[in-house]
Amino acid sequence: MAAHKPRLQGEQPKINMSQRQISRITGIARQRVNEAIKQLEKEGLVHLGQGCIYLNDITALAHKLDDLDLSIRDPRTFLIQI
Repeated sequence: MAAHKPRLQGEQPKINMSQRQISRITGIARQRVNEAIKQLEKEGLVHLGQGCIYLNDITALAHKLDDLDLSIRDPRTFLIQI
């Protein structure tokens, strides 16, 4: 989502979406979304803002996808633009 949003140079990438909205889009329970985001926050990869999630380390977030089957669509291909 962040890869498709235009940003100003130097602006920290973020997702303007609540956990509830992410839950609805992905079909994952909001509690599980919250757990996953809290884990990423502990690792220093993201931090939460008012109605948004700031992406602290996009490269490390992309590496989280290394062991997944992304043969249909790999979202990391869009990270080149960030």
